[in-house]
Amino acid sequence: MPKTVAKPLTRAAVERLRYRTEGPKIQRLWDTAVPGLGAEVYASGRKSWIFRYRLGERQTIMTLGAVAELGLEQARETAVLYKVKLREGTDPKAAREAPDGALSVRQLWERYSATPYYLSRSQDFRNGMTSTMRAHVLPAWGHLPLPALKRKMISDVVDALIADGREGAARGVLNRLRILFNYALQKELIEASPADHIKPQFTTTGRRDAWLETDEELCAAWFIDAPIQVRLMVRWLLLTGCRRDEARTATHGQITDGVWRVEETKNSHPLVLPMMPAMSAIVAESAATFGATAWLFPATTSNFKALPRASFDWSLRQATEGRWSAHVLRHSVESHLRELGVGEEARDAVLNHVRKGTGSRYGHGDQLAIKREALETWHRKLDAVLTTA
Repeated sequence: MPKTVAKPLTRAAVERLRYRTEGPKIQRLWDTAVPGLGAEVYASGRKSWIFRYRLGERQTIMTLGAVAELGLEQARETAVLYKVKLREGTDPKAAREAPDGALSVRQLWERYSATPYYLSRSQDFRNGMTSTMRAHVLPAWGHLPLPALKRKMISDVVDALIADGREGAARGVLNRLRILFNYALQKELIEASPADHIKPQFTTTGRRDAWLETDEELCAAWFIDAPIQVRLMVRWLLLTGCRRDEARTATHGQITDGVWRVEETKNSHPLVLPMMPAMSAIVAESAATFGATAWLFPATTSNFKALPRASFDWSLRQATEGRWSAHVLRHSVESHLRELGVGEEARDAVLNHVRKGTGSRYGHGDQLAIKREALETWHRKLDAVLTTA
């Protein structure tokens, strides 16, 4: 039998848990607060919550979920729930795999995320859905059968996010759960969506109206006190007006023949922009700073992966004290272009907006000349602001 240690688990203890190459093949920590609950670490570094129980003469160890997705208190709650099942004479593993004949929330997500429709959506859409499921849904409700998820449970999460000042996250959670449960309705897996008829008490309209209007605000954004990856990416956003993830995942390979081309975008229409001198200067600074890497803005911990969304957002919040987000930069470019007299068609072309109508269906081409003229106008304005700062 492998040597194990029983002690009250803490979040810090689980975070410190590392696989010891000189130790036994199976390495676990057991919780004394909820006997049977444990954390197991694997040679790969992955960690999982496990639950050990005995039913009759047979002992079973089942995996509850990844430590990265399930918090300690939620793991304890799940283990306690399974202890109740045991007292009722029900095998927890069988109950999870076939909970009263209904799919679990996790199983619904796995089924939906494998559909051709979901896989055809933009990377931004898929990232948003995955983030919501990992942060707010699977840890608390992943094990529950669909009929057990009630409207009040969703409403409580949304209200808590609003109370915490995270109204954008609250809207995202509610909208994405409606998408998920609408799929379940269409497949006749549920009779009613628990995400319907929820009316949160939002304090704002949800419209993003903020923009960097003054010269001082533009200068503060350009010279933001943040890691160089974040600072260069903020400048790129301010120069191009692109979406955050279009910049965050930008690669040197996307730039050819004086054009930056992003195939995967939120609206599924490629973003194509001419490389302006200020943009080329950022590319050169990135190459000189980070050396041989595919990414324009690599992670702070490794040059071999893109700057993570969470790292960029956290750095931005720290540097700005939460005054503005990446999307404010996009609004700023749109607003300044309008103030400079650039027409709506040219603004839409630069920001890759697609408006409904005949023009959007029959208009083709990259419109590089229109985009170049609009960007030249904006960059002259921005350069004048920075020069006099």
